[in-house]
Amino acid sequence: MAQGPEQQGWQPQPQGWGGPSGGQPPQQPFDEQGNPSGQPPQQGPQGQPGTPPPWTPPPFQGPPGQYPPQGGGQFPPGGQFPQGQYPPQGGQFPPGGQFPQGVPPQGGFPGAYPPPRSGRKPLVALFSAIGAVIVVLAVVAIAVWTGGDEPAKPLTAEQKRAAAAEFLSGVRGLRYTGDFTSDTTPVQADLSVTHAGTATGTLTVYGQSMDMMLLDGDMYVKAPKAFWVTQPEAGEQVAPDYADKWAKAPKSLRGFDIRALLVPGALGQSLGQAAPTVVPSGQPTAQAAAGGVPSLSFEGGDAQYLVSDKAPHRLTHVKTGGDDSFSFTVTEVDTAALSALYDGVLDKVKNELIGALDPYSPISRSGLSSANGCTESKCDVEQSFVNDGATAWVKYHAEVSTDKAGTKPIGECTKSVKITKGKTALKCSVAGAAWKKWVRSLDGGSGDFYSYGWVQVESVSGARAATIVSEIEKERG
Repeated sequence: MAQGPEQQGWQPQPQGWGGPSGGQPPQQPFDEQGNPSGQPPQQGPQGQPGTPPPWTPPPFQGPPGQYPPQGGGQFPPGGQFPQGQYPPQGGQFPPGGQFPQGVPPQGGFPGAYPPPRSGRKPLVALFSAIGAVIVVLAVVAIAVWTGGDEPAKPLTAEQKRAAAAEFLSGVRGLRYTGDFTSDTTPVQADLSVTHAGTATGTLTVYGQSMDMMLLDGDMYVKAPKAFWVTQPEAGEQVAPDYADKWAKAPKSLRGFDIRALLVPGALGQSLGQAAPTVVPSGQPTAQAAAGGVPSLSFEGGDAQYLVSDKAPHRLTHVKTGGDDSFSFTVTEVDTAALSALYDGVLDKVKNELIGALDPYSPISRSGLSSANGCTESKCDVEQSFVNDGATAWVKYHAEVSTDKAGTKPIGECTKSVKITKGKTALKCSVAGAAWKKWVRSLDGGSGDFYSYGWVQVESVSGARAATIVSEIEKERG
């Protein structure tokens, strides 16, 4: 096989390339120190090995229009070139890895220069930089991790109270179970109150249970006859007109202002101004509310509030003393229960509340009733009344009886009328089979009977009921 430049893939350069002599590159190998084999290393001052002097490239001496080739090359054995010999720019090294002594290629050396010994330093610097980044990232990660593991500072008693008060300002309904006193009457209650003051539930008075609604600030109850006969405004005579029907609550139940005391927003404002109840140690008093919920005690005005010690912080109990005292366990009305509350109230207002009576009214009788124009078919009973209040719709009732106590009625009538402030005479005609039978029994003679007339104020007319429905639907949203 032929030996020559083709064996290394090296292409001879055109005539005139190379050093000043213009000859062929010598075939001379390098030793491990990068010196030509067989030649001693270059000596520095005083015969000591030294560093080659700086090299200044001579001008290019090739023929006009010809330039040194560009591009990368390969290193000779040992990774260094002898002084004055350099790798070509482009192509591969000639056999032996040497170039003619003289001019290095134009444009400097490719990316493979400087020699590998110097080239390792940037790599070390690079790895050092990477290591520094890793260390910095590790420190940052440790700092973040450590910060996340720091336990949160426990809330103070005031902060827990503030959280409970803020919740009350936005809750849409609360349920109260407990008791209150109204006008010296003890009442057991289970009530649900909305954020706007609409309420519904049950009340128990002296063992008599009744339904209750609070609508636009007015309380209505549906109570049995046994309750009404104990109320001065009704009594035995008119109790049947109120029994098991919706009516405005009597005076004995109006002494407790639900809107002022139990509407969530108002309760939250009162709680927000309360201060922790402290013991001699100076620590807030801890109590167990209904259900065993650990709670903190707060005092505000005339009320005491209990707030759950553990999150979420909620009002668990509220109570007051005095003549109109109350004590309630407090829970939130959830979405489903609130929807059922509105459905029930709307149904009762539309179908049951119209015509509800008000036993406590400023209208009173004036003088005795009279019976006029009595015939076999009818008898007109007239009674005068004085209205000390505003204009009101009333039901005028008239009755005739054969005994003074009114236990033997022989006829009655009812009429709805509007009366204004002042004195008004009302009249209706008694008729019916019982009256006709009694008149015929006289057989043309005369007989004695007694007449009575009274009024009952209608607290809810049809128009009023429609207004209440509209307000509740707007409140519901």
